[in-house]
Amino acid sequence: MPLLPPIPGLDEAVEEESQARLMSFLAKSERICGIEVQLFTPRLAMELEAAGSPFVIGKRSPGSGDVAVFMWAVSKQRMRPRPWFLTQAAWLRINQRWFIRSLARLDIAAVYLEVLRYLEEASADGPGDGGSSDSLPFASWASSIVDAFAARYGWLEERTLDTPFKRLWQYWRRWQAREEGKTNFINLRSHKVRADFLATLNKPEGN
Repeated sequence: MPLLPPIPGLDEAVEEESQARLMSFLAKSERICGIEVQLFTPRLAMELEAAGSPFVIGKRSPGSGDVAVFMWAVSKQRMRPRPWFLTQAAWLRINQRWFIRSLARLDIAAVYLEVLRYLEEASADGPGDGGSSDSLPFASWASSIVDAFAARYGWLEERTLDTPFKRLWQYWRRWQAREEGKTNFINLRSHKVRADFLATLNKPEGN
């Protein structure tokens, strides 16, 4: 007889995890409220840290301006090639203006929540306690990440910094299992389902 009854939603959460891991190798981009964005990488995290983004470094709650800065940093529109007849500065101004207009049509609160989801999914298989937060300090790990992948796979810095976190953490789990025999990993989706279920079991009657 099992110690616990079946956990509602757990099988679905595990299946979502598997699908997300697969898509991290197939997808070329993602969408946040309909805006096409890049898969989150260490390089993007460092750029956002340099810009003082509270989504990456914490310290304060993000405002609407922070949401706009984050979205521009990860957007695919930012990567559009410059027309030959425009200077780089002119093209940057025009491109940013187009982007801000498209962003202004959206509900900024909804975009904020989608940014948090985007960051949580990027870190879902990563090291840590599996908890969620409004700020995920990816960039402080950059040198450790580069060192780890150089030591194990011989990757150059550029490759590691431009590989999405969603893939890096899967490789990381593989070598943790191979070198240390570790298999008890946490993923945000299934971890939350289990935690919520156990919380209901432990909740005193009448509350």
